[in-house]
Amino acid sequence: MPETLSGTIRSLVFRNDETGYTVARLEPDGDAVVTAVGVMPPLAPDDAVELIGDWVEHPRYGRQLKVVQVRPVTPTSLDGLERYLGSGSIPGIGPAIAGRIVAHFGAATAHVLDHEPGRLREVASVGAARAKAITQAWQSQQAARAALIWLQGHGVSPRLAARIYEAYGARTIALVQADPYRLEQDIPGVGFQTADKIARALGVPHDAPQRVMAGMSYVLELAAREGHCYLPFGRLVARAAQELGVEAAFAAEMLTQRLRAAAGLVEALISSSGAESEPERAVYLARFYHAEIGLAERLTRLARAVGSRWGQFPALDWQLLPRALTGGHAGLPLNEQQAAAVEAVFTRPLTVLTGGPGTGKTVTLGAVIRVADASRVTVALACPTGRAAKRADIAALPMAIDVALACPIGRAAKRLSEATGQLAQTVHRLLEVKPQDGLLSFTRNEANPLDADLVIVDGASMLDLLLA
Repeated sequence: MPETLSGTIRSLVFRNDETGYTVARLEPDGDAVVTAVGVMPPLAPDDAVELIGDWVEHPRYGRQLKVVQVRPVTPTSLDGLERYLGSGSIPGIGPAIAGRIVAHFGAATAHVLDHEPGRLREVASVGAARAKAITQAWQSQQAARAALIWLQGHGVSPRLAARIYEAYGARTIALVQADPYRLEQDIPGVGFQTADKIARALGVPHDAPQRVMAGMSYVLELAAREGHCYLPFGRLVARAAQELGVEAAFAAEMLTQRLRAAAGLVEALISSSGAESEPERAVYLARFYHAEIGLAERLTRLARAVGSRWGQFPALDWQLLPRALTGGHAGLPLNEQQAAAVEAVFTRPLTVLTGGPGTGKTVTLGAVIRVADASRVTVALACPTGRAAKRADIAALPMAIDVALACPIGRAAKRLSEATGQLAQTVHRLLEVKPQDGLLSFTRNEANPLDADLVIVDGASMLDLLLA
């Protein structure tokens, strides 16, 4: 049976800001200090809280309260109220002012702050400006307290409740009540299943329009994990009806409404290969649609690119190519088709090297690397740990080339390194990934391009559309 303890946080023994896991020392009202552990919102010494949890016996640290819910409260004792007000959590009140306020109003202090804040000016050193600042801070904390208690009462973890309130502030209860599924869009890391769990706790019916429309994104996310960039309209309707437990006709109606609202989904007509076949109605998550269009446009622009960056490659002395491929590098002789592929890499802005197993793709790729090595200057290659490996080779071709090897996954990077004799890295490391708020961004981009004249991506067919 869960137990509830009301008291004051005396100290924080441990706090992991990423997970919210906390070890705190709590002094219950009129009782000895106890240890509380669990995922909690940010706390500070002298915070008044109500902790709900179960007692457990730790083999090393003894009896602890394993917390499942945290409720901020207003202290009931005068000493506790004075410590709370003077803790620094309310701007404009330090220990001295807190002592004067509690001494003046006594047990009615909380009532005055809630309902008669104008009376604060009765206290020495509290003028109109300070009284207003104290009132606003107190009301803001009361709103936060109410929101956190309300959220946790509907099954939201303490840490997530704190993040939701940070995003919505005083509007938290109103916004979540109106549409709990907006959490999926507004709060990084909150998916449909989490939002759906909160919605069920709020009593939202399983066939509520907002649930079914939000569920369309969830079904497309599931399809994306299977490798699909979109789903045909009919297939999406059928799968959504099954996943969400609603009638197909209703799912189709909700999908149509969501597409009309242009809320995160895009419908496109895709021509089929058959001359007499009707175009397919494809439904995308908006980010996948725009990524696909953007990728096609960029590949087209790259393939047609001209200018000084790529203009240097046709200037190679191709009479030295055979020596660069075989002399001093233990290279394998290339057939006519492979040699043409190597030449294409250095004369065209974009080259796709493809072929079935055993057709010599790896041999050809190795030849490309040896030509780059024969450039007489530093060849910049990223290692699997993400640090660039640099070395200088003395060779025959009089041109400077920086080369970057990349793979979609780490295992492929290791294999490419073994095959080419060069260090390779994943695309994420090559682009210097930097996660922010649950999303991926990269240090290397159009404004900060790679320091390489030649970028080789092995196994590009495994690239995720958004990453590509």
